[in-house]
Amino acid sequence: MGRFILDLHMHTSRYSPCAPLLEPEMLISRLHERGLSGGVITEHDMLWSEDELQELIHSSSEGVEGVRLYRGVEISADHAHILAFGLESLAETPRGCPIQRVIDVAREQGAALIWAHPYLVYRNMLSPEHFPDIRLGIHGLEVSSSMTKGDDSKRAKSLAQERGWHMTGGSDAHAPENVGIAATEFPFLPQDEKALAQAIIAGQCRPKVLSTKSSTPRKKCSS
Repeated sequence: MGRFILDLHMHTSRYSPCAPLLEPEMLISRLHERGLSGGVITEHDMLWSEDELQELIHSSSEGVEGVRLYRGVEISADHAHILAFGLESLAETPRGCPIQRVIDVAREQGAALIWAHPYLVYRNMLSPEHFPDIRLGIHGLEVSSSMTKGDDSKRAKSLAQERGWHMTGGSDAHAPENVGIAATEFPFLPQDEKALAQAIIAGQCRPKVLSTKSSTPRKKCSS
């Protein structure tokens, strides 16, 4: 497998109030410093426009080559946070909608879904074990991040094997120092979000931990 490594889970100060110190203009340089090929902006319940993303890339990539940014989203479903890649619109997946609704919409739009931080205890979130019937439609499980490590990471890997879900990693960065501490390796660099989604669905990915440094506790987003 190649060495194209992407951070699949990053927030910024533009649309995630819980990431006040991570300005979007920092992402490309931070990813480059970590030796990553790129990353996905996954704000809470907010999908960047393509024009907005291209403007960010143009304004912050001077002197940095080979680092790609993609658009994604972290959907706050009723009992879980689901990372979605390749969605065209969030009109049918409002905050608090059922997980099955997210799955149905993703299937219609050809998007890939990853269950984020499966063992985070926060508000009304529940672990995947509370949903034994949900297997198809979820393509990946985040097994390493700033919020999933140690015993939680081992537990997540075991569950992914049991459910037949692909294992992925993403920093869940809310601060500059956390960008790229966990990521996912691909055999090629996806051209766009749809290609990224198809690679995840096909299992052309594996988690990669780039740092075991403990992160500073972050403020929870109100979602």
